[in-house]
Amino acid sequence: MRPPDLTRGVFKAGRQDSDLFRVVSQGVRGTEMPSFASLGNEQIWRLITFVKSLSAVAPVLAGDPKVGEALFWGKGNCGSCHQVGPRGTRLGPDLTRGGRRSTVKSLRESIVDPNADITPGFAIITVETRDHQKISGLERWLDNFSARLIDQSGNERTYLRDDVISIEREMRSTMPGDYGKMFSSADIDNLVAYIQKMRSEANSQ
Repeated sequence: MRPPDLTRGVFKAGRQDSDLFRVVSQGVRGTEMPSFASLGNEQIWRLITFVKSLSAVAPVLAGDPKVGEALFWGKGNCGSCHQVGPRGTRLGPDLTRGGRRSTVKSLRESIVDPNADITPGFAIITVETRDHQKISGLERWLDNFSARLIDQSGNERTYLRDDVISIEREMRSTMPGDYGKMFSSADIDNLVAYIQKMRSEANSQ
């Protein structure tokens, strides 16, 4: 018996990451596709990465993973926000397994233009307190009653809307916007090669 093609039903709604996230998290009315919102954002992105890999053709990577590793932990200081393998900080998306940027093209785009497509759940929240202090950090929760964020020191903070002046969400990334100038095209190839190598090793375990 031939196994079902998991990619057909999902990709009918579009191949953009945001389209796939919507389909998996919300389901599709009138079809057998249920909502998987209970999995949580990180698990949904892992599922999307897996489904996309079923139809993907493995790219030929031009970069050098060893050079990319040095750039990632050195010049780019990427480990201050991201985790790759056992190293780094999970302030931003985990790039080893759960990162939604699953292709070479999307990884390159996220480095050069991080504000083009923000991963859901990783927007910036800015809170203005009653004494007019403004605190910004990565979104961890936001609804009509409260907001939870992680500030630049890695501290988790929760605010009730009734206790502050305002709570605003900004769809921008905390990643530096000048990596396209800081890194050459070869540097970016090396960074992508390193991330893909670590991801491949993690998925094979």
